[in-house]
Amino acid sequence: MQDMAARLEKLRKDAAECALIRDSATDPAKRELFTKLAEQYKVLADAVELTMSHFGSGSNSFLGRKIQEPFPQGESTYGDPAAIIRKVNETTDKGQ
Repeated sequence: MQDMAARLEKLRKDAAECALIRDSATDPAKRELFTKLAEQYKVLADAVELTMSHFGSGSNSFLGRKIQEPFPQGESTYGDPAAIIRKVNETTDKGQ
């Protein structure tokens, strides 16, 4: 969500810069171009903001589906990997 907030801030800043350039432009074609660019950046920023508000900052879902990490950090569903390897090695050594 922090990434989206950074992108939202950049889009708003770009819209403001386009508006500033538009206001200082003397050529009518450039004024029109930067007006359109500023409006597009504003539309994009509004869409990102709407998405952020829909999913919320603490949301744990994507497209309405619950998401989770495949393996929780610091934990293994199967136990300590080194212990499992030792146990497998012990079992195979006894069989020989």
